[in-house]
Amino acid sequence: MSQPQKLPPVALARIGALRAAAQDAEALIASSRAAVDAAEHHAHHLGRLVAAARDPSEAAELQAQADAVGAELERLRRERDI
Repeated sequence: MSQPQKLPPVALARIGALRAAAQDAEALIASSRAAVDAAEHHAHHLGRLVAAARDPSEAAELQAQADAVGAELERLRRERDI
């Protein structure tokens, strides 16, 4: 039986770098998902505040904030899906 060939040090280093890059990518994806979840949570609460607001100018301001959060949430979703 022949012995398996050993990879050259350069190839081993490249494999290690690729593994590290894959771990970094996984961490970024998890972080992005957490950010999207947090944005959804905040958007929900802003929506409730808009519904509860009695002052029309306050309601308009809260709606603008909710719209901004919704837009940011959509941007994060698109980035996550890329």
